[in-house]
Amino acid sequence: MAERAGLTLYQLAKQASRDVQDLAAYVDHDQLPACYDQMSGEIVLCRQMASRGN
Repeated sequence: MAERAGLTLYQLAKQASRDVQDLAAYVDHDQLPACYDQMSGEIVLCRQMASRGN
């Protein structure tokens, strides 16, 4: 899975599920990962660069 900034946690989970399906199909295996979502609101993942103080 390629790194993608600004995805919600739900979008990331769905993408991971699709990636697992694709990888399983590559080795001739059917797999459908389950995803149970009980979160309220949106959680957005972003990468933040830490500043280094010298």
